[in-house]
Amino acid sequence: MAGLFGGLGLFLLGVQRLTLALRTMAGDQVRRALGRLTSNRVSAALTGIGVTAVVQSSSITTVLAVGFVSAGLMGTVPALGVVIGANVGTTITAQVVAFDIRSWALAMIAIGAVTLVATTRERPVRRADAALGLGLVLFSMRLMSDSVSPLRTSDGFLDLMARLDTPVLGLVAGIGATVLLQSSSATTALTIVLTSQGLLSTPAAVAVVIGANIGTCVTASLSAFGKPVAAVRVAVGHVMFNLIGAVVWIGLVSQLTELAQHLPGSDGDAGRTLANAHTVFNVVNGVVALALLGPLTWLIERLVPERTGRRLLRRQHERVLLDEALLSSPALALAAVGRELVEMSAVVTSMSSQIPDVMLSGTYDSITRLKDIDDEVDAHHRHVVRYLTELGRQALNEEETQKLVAALSTANDLEAIGDVIETNFVRAARHRIERNIMFDIRAEERLRDLHTEVHQALVFACDSLVDDNGRSAERSVEAKARVHELFDHIAESAVFAETTNPGALEAYTLEREIAEHLRRIAHVARRIARASLMSQ
Repeated sequence: MAGLFGGLGLFLLGVQRLTLALRTMAGDQVRRALGRLTSNRVSAALTGIGVTAVVQSSSITTVLAVGFVSAGLMGTVPALGVVIGANVGTTITAQVVAFDIRSWALAMIAIGAVTLVATTRERPVRRADAALGLGLVLFSMRLMSDSVSPLRTSDGFLDLMARLDTPVLGLVAGIGATVLLQSSSATTALTIVLTSQGLLSTPAAVAVVIGANIGTCVTASLSAFGKPVAAVRVAVGHVMFNLIGAVVWIGLVSQLTELAQHLPGSDGDAGRTLANAHTVFNVVNGVVALALLGPLTWLIERLVPERTGRRLLRRQHERVLLDEALLSSPALALAAVGRELVEMSAVVTSMSSQIPDVMLSGTYDSITRLKDIDDEVDAHHRHVVRYLTELGRQALNEEETQKLVAALSTANDLEAIGDVIETNFVRAARHRIERNIMFDIRAEERLRDLHTEVHQALVFACDSLVDDNGRSAERSVEAKARVHELFDHIAESAVFAETTNPGALEAYTLEREIAEHLRRIAHVARRIARASLMSQ
């Protein structure tokens, strides 16, 4: 039994290593594929198949779909399409392990290990990780197969396997094994081994695999706890699709087994027959679910209604942009951080737009309201820094590391602008009221002109966070000359020397102070724009 469980451990390790390598190599493609989805159910399902084939886990794909819905990056209907596709995509692993290519295992392990020792270059290392992971998966199948071979003479084990010939018991066993192992692929692989050795009948094995499809829902269901209604609906849909499919097919296990045996490639091979049955089960379920997605979505919406009244008010900020589930895929996590930074920048630009009115004619109430807005900026900053800290513990490639550093720099810069407004401008505005300082018309025009240019530079810098062509960032940087020109104009306007107004000197001093703060905002805005250009 040590060989069996050791082989199972190697299988899980191999899948984890293969998944991490593939996810790192294809992270940006996965992000773009999910980000482009609309309500087209077919394209969503195809994307789910493709993403699952890359990350080698339907659970990860489903968790990512839930995370995208929570972050507002994807609607419920396309997310359900992705989930349906993920169920089909997970059959690829079963097909791979069912093929008799285990003789390649040691060669792939050797190639992967030697490459890892010989180089530190990122791309070869990721490919070596993928080769090593796949080699471990194949070797573990061989090890498990050799380990269970003696069990064919064990009466106790054979009696235990015979009890699973009841479809319902096989279903329960598949659910339990998948919940325990947290991997339907591991359950399917172990079942293929037992079936290939003649220790488990093919119909019983089919029932176990059907149960594994239900067990894999647990991870996604747990990931939806505390999430928005749309995310909960996706998790409920995942359970519903797999549960309904299992209930329908469990009474047709014999017919499904017979159909799988007649498919090309089976040729009396029990492992291939089981893999084919797994594929037929998920493909048919997927096609039917896609065809009935409209009515199923309607039913899910009735089972999980929108929150109303006080309950809704308590959860008005429930949308979670920085979902912990996305950390397993750095490219998707960075996309979520980008969305959070866009929201943070919107708050900062809102603060900036209020500067002239508050500074020139604002009351204590308007000053307090402006100051309080910075609390929201600080909250965004805390969330981004904490999330990026967690993301930094993941395996990141060079490009992802650069984007993480740029995102952290942008978050710090946005928070710095908020602090300038919340501290310096608020203090200056209160000083104006306390000292009853009055600006003349020319001073107000100079300050408004400078603010208009600075604020526009900030808007361009914030637009660059979502502008892929870099034009917004360039316009923000180009504003430097005009900002300096307007600032110099204020510096040269010695108003206090040209008037008998006893408060002119104090007004001019405050004007220069406000101009300095505005120039500082322009400087930080250019830094945001340059970081955006470097990360593109």
